[in-house]
Formats: sequence, structure tokens, C-alpha cells
Amino acid sequence: MYSSLQLFLLSFLLPLAFGTIPPRTCDVKPGKSLPFCNTSLPYNERVADLVSRIPTSDLPGLFVNGASGITELGIASYQWWSEALHGVGLSPGVHFGGNVPAATSFPQVIHTGATFNKTLYKLIATAISTEARAMNNVQRAGK
Repeated sequence: MYSSLQLFLLSFLLPLAFGTIPPRTCDVKPGKSLPFCNTSLPYNERVADLVSRIPTSDLPGLFVNGASGITELGIASYQWWSEALHGVGLSPGVHFGGNVPAATSFPQVIHTGATFNKTLYKLIATAISTEARAMNNVQRAGK
């Protein structure tokens, strides 16, 4: 089984070397030239700009687990559902294969909670968040 660090390295660095990561909204037009992608602007201005560009008819579709994308802005659809109680491995929208062969699965939270070990909670949360970011970086999550 791969450690979290190994999974991160496999899933993030290898695709970068081979150019297999699709572009993100703010890496290509139209997003690239729009204020919501300008990282030098304050967050509140960026959010206000993005929200102002979302057609009212598209708003309901953004607040469900299988969120629809916004084609006009280059924002892809996304599968939000997952509390990651056991990790990201069994979450809808996560796809294994290629450079992401697996993810860590943790015990039922009632068992973890029964340890009363705050250090353990933090270690599990850190592993889950690292794997989730790694999978997102190679676009193996959320679709």
C-alpha cells in the first residue's frame, strides 16, 4: 500500500512531467482574463465577480452533489458528496486508475472516536486531506 506522501508524489508529480492534467478554469480563456481568476485581487472582489457572472438559471444546479458546470465560464461539473469519514477511497466522484491506484481507508469513526486520541484524529484528517488534494490535483476526484 502507498503512503500518503507516495500517493501525493505519484498522483501530482508524474502527471506534471507527462502533461496529462487538463487545464483549470483560470488557466485558459475565458477564465484566464476574468477578474475572478486574478489572484492579486481580494477574495471578496473575486467572489463578487464570479457570482455576478453565473446565470440565475444555473444557480440551482450548483447546490447539489452532482453540481452542473457553467460552460460559459469554463467551470466543469463536480461531484461534491463526501464527508470522507473513511477517507476519500469510497467517495462518489473518485476514480482510481493510472497514477492513482488506491487511497487509504480508515475505520468507522465510532471506533476512532472511542480511542479519545486527539493526535490520532489529526493524523487521520491530515492523511485524508493530503490524499484528497493529490487526487484533485490530477483530476481524479469530483467528476
